Amino acid sequence: MSLHSGRKRFFIYDFKENEISRKYLVSYGCGDNSWSSDDSKENPTFSNEDNSHLSSLGKYKLGERGYSNWGINVKYLMHGLEEANNNALKRIIVFHSWEKMSDEEVYPKG
Repeated sequence: MSLHSGRKRFFIYDFKENEISRKYLVSYGCGDNSWSSDDSKENPTFSNEDNSHLSSLGKYKLGERGYSNWGINVKYLMHGLEEANNNALKRIIVFHSWEKMSDEEVYPKG
C-alpha cells in the first residue's frame, strides 16, 4: 500500500521463474469518501474496525470463492493473518474485480 493507487501494485509472482509475471492496479477502501473517487490517493488511511470502509494493512490468505455483484461476479473472502487485519473476515473484506478499475496505470489519478 506504499505505492500510489494509480500505479500497478498487485503482483503475481512466478516462483518457478523467480520473477513477477503480472502486475495490476488495486484499490483500497474509500472511508468517508464517495465510492470510486480518488480523494484519498495522496494520503490513504487504514483501519481494522468494522464499518470504517477502509483497508487493513498486513498479509492475507484468500479463502472461499463466492458470487460478487462487481466485475466478473467472483469474489474471495480474505483472512487477515496479522493483528492489524485480524478482523478482515468479520468485516467481510473481499478480493474481487471491479469494472471501474483500469487495466492500465492512471497515475497521477488514483
